Amino acid sequence: MAKEMNSTKAYLLLQKRESPFLSQVNKAIEFASQILPMITKVFQTYTLHGMTHSVHVAEYMYELIDDVEKMSDLEIVMLIYAALFHDIGMVVSDREIEKIKTDKLLLGNRKYSKVFQKYNNENIALQECVRPVHGKRSREFLERIDDENKEMFLVSAGTVTTFKSELALICQAHNEDFEWISKELQSETIKGEYNLNAQYIAILLRIADYLDMDAQRAPLYLYKYLNPTDYSDLEWRQHFDIDNYTKITLNENTGQKEIRFIGSSKEPAVHRKLLKYFDDINKELLSAV
Repeated sequence: MAKEMNSTKAYLLLQKRESPFLSQVNKAIEFASQILPMITKVFQTYTLHGMTHSVHVAEYMYELIDDVEKMSDLEIVMLIYAALFHDIGMVVSDREIEKIKTDKLLLGNRKYSKVFQKYNNENIALQECVRPVHGKRSREFLERIDDENKEMFLVSAGTVTTFKSELALICQAHNEDFEWISKELQSETIKGEYNLNAQYIAILLRIADYLDMDAQRAPLYLYKYLNPTDYSDLEWRQHFDIDNYTKITLNENTGQKEIRFIGSSKEPAVHRKLLKYFDDINKELLSAV
């Protein structure tokens, strides 16, 4: 598994093709590397959602593709950008936190005061207000990016055509169902000289996001330091029970790619959570067929 975004298979393919997008991708990587660490402001006890997670997601997305040579440069760029920005909605500003805690800002249909009554913990209540809608917040974050950084999303230099709106929808899609994807995203469109199947990128993102579950994403030393409780504790411990880092393999008999999780769980609560997790993945795969 790559350690940096510029060593992922997707990035190296753009280099091999001498893609004109490379300078923009480098700026996007730098931009995301400055923003994503801010996720820990609210989600400090959650499993990693920063650059390491983005790199893993990009690698899984690439490995899920049957024939990468059929992918346009723009689609490969969208793969990298989706991996970089899909969780950026988990970044919450001080002003937003103040408004959320005073019920002046409602996220979805969740009112902080009601969520706090359930958990009796300020940080967990804040997390549970943000987490269910962080995909939509990622979309809103991207739509607000100012003119100073808009060149990251240009289809080609010297034009005003961008792929920012498609990217924003793809990032929201990882928190939505497949009906939403088919309704809001197109499977065939052209941006400048490039083909773009936004539905396909969104499906790759959803599945790859699920696949990043093992001890690499939940370092034991960090778990011991954070000492998470309740939901966060279960979230960490389910990662410890997955032994394999390579999740996607080719079945030589069928010629089809297979997804495998290998491990065991001795704790009933963690076991139940894992079973639900795998059931969700199966539903995603069946919906994608």
